[in-house]
Amino acid sequence: LALARVQNTDVKASRSDVELVAPRSGQLQVVRGAPWRTLVRMHTNNLQLQTTLYINRARGLLKLSLNQEAAQDLSVAIGLRQPPPPGAANSGEADEGERLKQLAKAYFLRAKTRLSRLRIEPARADVREAWKLEPPEDTAKELRALEKSIALEERRLQISNKKLRSEICKLADAAMSNLTGEQLASFGQGEALPSRADE
Repeated sequence: LALARVQNTDVKASRSDVELVAPRSGQLQVVRGAPWRTLVRMHTNNLQLQTTLYINRARGLLKLSLNQEAAQDLSVAIGLRQPPPPGAANSGEADEGERLKQLAKAYFLRAKTRLSRLRIEPARADVREAWKLEPPEDTAKELRALEKSIALEERRLQISNKKLRSEICKLADAAMSNLTGEQLASFGQGEALPSRADE
């Protein structure tokens, strides 16, 4: 997600050319033909309200177990509340504390959506970002509980993977035990195995 300014619009194609600061390089670039559905209008005079609406909709989507959709709304909320890039016009926001509080809450909620989809590392990264913002105590309490949930889920996945690996090894051993020495030797040589009819 990146802040951008619309340059040209093609109404028939529902596309626009947008000028943006590339997130990684910080360089100004133009993206041509961006579909309108990928653009989010930014209401600079009401960023707090706009962000609250996205966060609240994400909470509703979470309750409906629509985790991917909730994560998308939370990514928009996070993008809306990022500080402007160097040299960009500031939105004139007065309450920096509220901005940080909303960002911490959005990172926390997005981490929950990622955990529910078993995306352990991205969830852990969102928790780290939330901690960097020095969240209020209620959010900090939720973050601690989420960190425990992430650790438990990661351990459960490791145990599950270990059992799966064991079963695969058993199946492979059983399959390999029925092969002749010649067939075993042909592995890795790129040759087709002779069929039983050829013998």
